Amino acid sequence: MEHGLSEGNGGFALVNSATRVVTGQWVAHVQKSLHERAFEAADLFNDTSLFVRPTIIQSAELWRVNRSYVGWALKRQKERELILAGTLPLVPPTVQALPASASTEQRLADIVAKRGVNATLAMLVAIERQTATV
Repeated sequence: MEHGLSEGNGGFALVNSATRVVTGQWVAHVQKSLHERAFEAADLFNDTSLFVRPTIIQSAELWRVNRSYVGWALKRQKERELILAGTLPLVPPTVQALPASASTEQRLADIVAKRGVNATLAMLVAIERQTATV
């Protein structure tokens, strides 16, 4: 047994040897000097303190991943097995929004700019004739 952990059945089981529990939020916000923080870190290492409920930032730094990846992992727990198997990406691809629909006047102005006034009027006459015969 080393540092409060004992091996059992291929994993590790926590041994209750800590005399106090510190939360991730407390560690993130406590105002302590450099020397006090060093002793707090030593207490964690020596199992005098037990670190529980780390913040997302602390978890990301501990596991050496981007904070955004932790956020996506939290959101996509239901797809965990598919993501770990490589079937789905952790971060889904971004969906591009459709362009805003142009007003009727803007579309007509685009046609006039591309075809010219005479060609546009000829197209309008042809459309009018088609609708009149239907």
